[in-house]
Amino acid sequence: MNIDDVEIVEKRTPFQGYFGIDKYKLRHRKFEGGWGPVIDREIFEPGHAAACLPYDPVLDRVVLIEQFRAGPYAALDSQWFDGETQSPWLIECLTSAPLGHLSLFLNGGFGSSRFDVKPLVVDGSSGGF
Repeated sequence: MNIDDVEIVEKRTPFQGYFGIDKYKLRHRKFEGGWGPVIDREIFEPGHAAACLPYDPVLDRVVLIEQFRAGPYAALDSQWFDGETQSPWLIECLTSAPLGHLSLFLNGGFGSSRFDVKPLVVDGSSGGF
């Protein structure tokens, strides 16, 4: 099956802020043939981003950052977290959003990051560019 096996009946964006929510009415083909009924689906749209994992071959180390994230902070109120061993400051790769700002990596980092970019390895194995 492929993209031609989906029919979008309606698409709208009921919320657009830092992130967005798209609401779809769609139907898709069934494996046994024919089309299924129209279904409603809400899609969380975080946008597209690029990540960079700087590597120092002399020290054999990668560079990561620690950054506050609102989602993990909000999750601390959940019954699943004790609020003492979890933290909303996450260890992450350097990222750039939207994807159009990939040039920030190619030009030697961004913000307060300072590093030299050598040959860029582009891995499209997960549908990337």
